[in-house]
Order: sequence, then C-alpha cells, then structure tokens
Amino acid sequence: MIASAIAGLAPFAGEVRVAGEPMPVSGDPLAFRAAGGAFVPADRRDEGLVLDLSLAENLALPAPPGRVLLDRPALRRRAAERLSAFAVRGESADAPARSLSGGNQQKLVLARELAGAPRLVVAIHPTRGLDLAASSAVRARLAGACAAGASVLAVSADPDEAFLFRGSVRVVYRGEVGPALPPGTPLVTLGRMMAGLAA
Repeated sequence: MIASAIAGLAPFAGEVRVAGEPMPVSGDPLAFRAAGGAFVPADRRDEGLVLDLSLAENLALPAPPGRVLLDRPALRRRAAERLSAFAVRGESADAPARSLSGGNQQKLVLARELAGAPRLVVAIHPTRGLDLAASSAVRARLAGACAAGASVLAVSADPDEAFLFRGSVRVVYRGEVGPALPPGTPLVTLGRMMAGLAA
C-alpha cells in the first residue's frame, strides 16, 4: 500500500513532497519520523498500541533512538495533559491500553501521533470500526492537524466518508493514483472508480 510505503513500512521508490518540499522517507520508519512524519495504522490494537502497557507508556512511544524516559511522575503528568486534550476516557494514565473502548484507543493513538506538530500525518482507515461520535472526533483531530500546518494523507475504503475529510480526493486502484476529484462528485462515480470500473 502506498500509505504504508510512505511511512517507511514497505519498500519505496520515488519521492515524497510535502508543501513542495522533499521529505526523505526511503523505506525507513525512523527516517519518516525524523523528517516529521506521524503514522496512524489501520489496526490500532495490533499495530498502533501495546495493549498491555499503560496509557502513559503508549503515549511515550516510540522513544527517540538512544533515549528512554525513566521519570515516571513526569511521564504521568505529560500523559494526563494529552489524555485530557484528546478527551481519552480511561481510569487513569496507569490503566492498560486494552481497557479502553475502540474509540478511546484510536484517540490515544492520535494523542501520541499528533504531538510535536508533525509535518505529514499518514492515517489508514482512521475511523474504521468506530461509532459516529468517535468517527467525527477523529476527523476533527485530523482537520485540526491540517489547520496547524500539517499535511494529512487519510486512506478510506468508504465512499461516503471520502469527502468528509475536506481535502483533495483521489482513487488509488492497483497502484495507480487517479486525478483529484472535485467536491460534489457523485458517490456512484467514486464507488465505480474504487472498483476499477470506468467513471
């Protein structure tokens, strides 16, 4: 998948530009993060979180190379601020991530990934499996990242959702990226393009 490759999780050949400036990724997730990348994976439970670690510990991941934060009180304070800012509802910062609902787990991933003003946010199916309220909250957070200056690449397989992200919409089929679709494009047209049929 193109989005995973951009995030450094699959072989990559080519160039990524953000706001006209090249962004070095080179198939390396550490290079992607060092260049200002943030990644919201498709599977929050298996790829986005370590479920047996606490909320605070999940927010501290991934630690910069060679640095480990051992100040537990500082870790909890920082976590409490992020949990409050992103309305993550859990027992405490020390509760395990598996104790959260799906919507709160996704908000926990966003609270971590959107820290530090990322330059590019890659989000794969960011609202999959969420209820309407949680889906709306996730889209609002991604829109907020855009308003703060980040570029956001959101991947969705739901035609109804595609235009809710309020950005340029393109269909990728068998590795080919289609033209930008204007707002108001009929959903049936979008659906046919996603199925590889002529628009």
